Amino acid sequence: MKKSLKDIQNCLVSKKTPDEAARRRCNDPAMDQDLEIIELGSPYGVDAYTKILNSKAIRRLYSKTQVISTSANAHIRTRATHTFEVTATNSLIARTLGLNEGLCIAMAMGHDLGHTPFGHQGEKIIGKFIGREFKHQVMSVIICQHIERSGRGLNLTWQTLEGILNHSRSNKTLEPGKNVSQESNAVMCADKISYICSDFNDIFVRTNLLYLDDFPELKRLINQCGANQRARMLFFVRALCYESAEKGSVEFKDSSEAKIFEEIKKIMYASVYPVVNYVEAEQTLIRVYEILNEYESLKSSTISPAMILALMTDADIVNLINRLDAELTCGFLNARRKTAIVKEILNRSSVSDILKNARIMGKQIDFANPDMDW
Repeated sequence: MKKSLKDIQNCLVSKKTPDEAARRRCNDPAMDQDLEIIELGSPYGVDAYTKILNSKAIRRLYSKTQVISTSANAHIRTRATHTFEVTATNSLIARTLGLNEGLCIAMAMGHDLGHTPFGHQGEKIIGKFIGREFKHQVMSVIICQHIERSGRGLNLTWQTLEGILNHSRSNKTLEPGKNVSQESNAVMCADKISYICSDFNDIFVRTNLLYLDDFPELKRLINQCGANQRARMLFFVRALCYESAEKGSVEFKDSSEAKIFEEIKKIMYASVYPVVNYVEAEQTLIRVYEILNEYESLKSSTISPAMILALMTDADIVNLINRLDAELTCGFLNARRKTAIVKEILNRSSVSDILKNARIMGKQIDFANPDMDW
């Protein structure tokens, strides 16, 4: 007879990351004016609720693509709603297995802060601009340490940053990472379970963007997991918890449920995601990059146009392009007018604070360096 979740509760408590292990890059009280709260509460809870949740980066996620871009339907997930779903899933895993729940929540809240406009398409295109692979997980850590709070950073614990950095593996595998915390492996699994289930829901149920009958193997597999998104999420989370209890570490790869999940994920990546991507994303992002490349405020800074593009939201980009196209259609657009419009739109955009901040604009930031050697 299969054990219940209560029977395996706290099975990994011996591998929990303790609050006492938390360390921050800077111990200067001026960096953390809420020092009294930090001393009284969980350091990872402080990361989540007084730092990440109040960051500008998390507010930008409300206007960044999860899987479907430029949707007028408020029920379609954005990168922010995905983030909170991952947070809830990771919290459930932590409470069941006995991991550090505060740390799991902080990792999940911060895991996608570095995502680009238009989702993974944005990552690929910005990678072309910088001449190497752009990794949103590295960008998330860069934002937390070098962009937020006018360049001073959020001063998160090293443990939270480690989970943010390791939540995504380049080959999209569910293989647990070596030399990382159990909480890091939990957020990696929670992220994948959350986005596969919710992306399926948005594409095939919420919008009928594609028809499930056109994907018979996907339909067969998904029907084994439950009748709705909530049931499917619990189907996979339970299996992860059982397998982790059996193996003594966070794992989700050998159970029958994990095999089903892997097959669903393969179909989504091979046949579904390429079809639903915003078709004009590449052309649009290239246009905005060229505009930023000519922008005077960036010419005198050490921050690259690619960095600013990565920080922009879908709405920032669409607003800029739509305004320029409208002026062009009316025949009003000349070089001087274009410069004025670009300045006006950027001054009202979500990156205006960054463009005006000399501390940030003067930084030398390497896209490939998360700067975690401290």
